[in-house]
Amino acid sequence: MAALVEYSSSDEEELNDDKTTELCVNPERSFLQPDSPDSSPTKGRKRQSSVYPTNTKRPQLMDDKCSRFPSPFEIKNSFNFSADDVDCEWKDDPSLHSGRVRSFAHERGNWASYVSIPFEEAFEIQELITAVIAHLRPVAEFHPVDDLHISVSKTFVLQHHWILPFVENLKRNLSSCSRGSVQLGCVEFYCNEECTRTFLGLTAILGTNHLNSYVKAVDRALAEYRLPEYHKGPKFHLSIAWSLGDVRSKIDDSTMGSLQEIIRVWLDEECDISTFEVTHLRLKTGNRSFVLELPLPEKSIL
Repeated sequence: MAALVEYSSSDEEELNDDKTTELCVNPERSFLQPDSPDSSPTKGRKRQSSVYPTNTKRPQLMDDKCSRFPSPFEIKNSFNFSADDVDCEWKDDPSLHSGRVRSFAHERGNWASYVSIPFEEAFEIQELITAVIAHLRPVAEFHPVDDLHISVSKTFVLQHHWILPFVENLKRNLSSCSRGSVQLGCVEFYCNEECTRTFLGLTAILGTNHLNSYVKAVDRALAEYRLPEYHKGPKFHLSIAWSLGDVRSKIDDSTMGSLQEIIRVWLDEECDISTFEVTHLRLKTGNRSFVLELPLPEKSIL
């Protein structure tokens, strides 16, 4: 069973190009003036029904294909933007991020977000990550994961004005949860839903009850915004390396067995790192992060 992990980016609001109508009034004619200086209103005179004289060409509606106004030069110049940067749509270039493909298109105004448990011992685990990547090099090219964490949500999209209310909602829901310990164990390979990346992860073997309670609290907040909930029956893990595409079929029993031995030796030597306490969760949305503290356990009354 392969657990599914999503990593992606931000979204954009679409601007509606509605028809714009200009109302032009002839300054040389008024409802309060007769047609000529010599004439005067008479009883039988037919009143002009339009603000435009009959011999004046009415203005036409703006062309439907009219584009949005270009950004002012002062704004472009202030931020060192070129015309292409400001006025053109975003085009993703996978070569800028090691060939990774976005799960959904980048759009301005929407922020790619996820909730996770950060792994604070990132420096101490680097030796293990280096060892497993070197061991897998004959099979596939793996890269270290920059942001080590255990996911408790899928990647979802927040509109900018939702962010602060959503954070408060998360805090309320998590106030009923408690801190707990998680122990990492065996190694497994996982693939994201699009099958664009394969992850090597350390599976959580203890503390899953606490992790499931965090998922339920986050799912309640997501449901209020009609956002996707987490996977049913999740297999919690800490991803430490990734490779492009689905390379699970290339991992034979011999490679898997030797990987398990590398992990076992590391767990025996670094048992104080493989077991850690969860004190807070983190919401990462775009380039912003919010720490969601978990309440301390209640002290028993003697």
